[in-house]
Amino acid sequence: MLRNFRGHSGDVTDISMSPTDDTFITSSTDRTVRMWNLEQAGCIAQLELPPSVGSAVHSTFDSTGLVFGVTAPMAGGGGQHVHLYDARQYGAGPFADLKVEQSSIEKSIASKGVARELAMDLSRADWTSMRFN
Repeated sequence: MLRNFRGHSGDVTDISMSPTDDTFITSSTDRTVRMWNLEQAGCIAQLELPPSVGSAVHSTFDSTGLVFGVTAPMAGGGGQHVHLYDARQYGAGPFADLKVEQSSIEKSIASKGVARELAMDLSRADWTSMRFN
């Protein structure tokens, strides 16, 4: 049986299934991350990201299903925000809020022997996904 899950007002940028149950999260260009359960019609939780982030939002669960991460570009460029949430207490906000500056990305790439101009271009590239190791 095919089902529709409605709620986002923008394009969905990621879908991540929990490895432990029927819960999944979606992120969207509407700057929201929604949590769903396959057994329910509507979303069971919604996180609204602040205007200080861009709309290219991505999200994923870790391998335990206890943590999920959200990444979004800093408004106006300059880097990425990375937020980590406890999947059981997402309403409490992120337990870790990291800012990855574009200059740090550029330095890291350049330290691998990549030409400076290419390192600059790569550091400005849009992030297209997020994953845990």
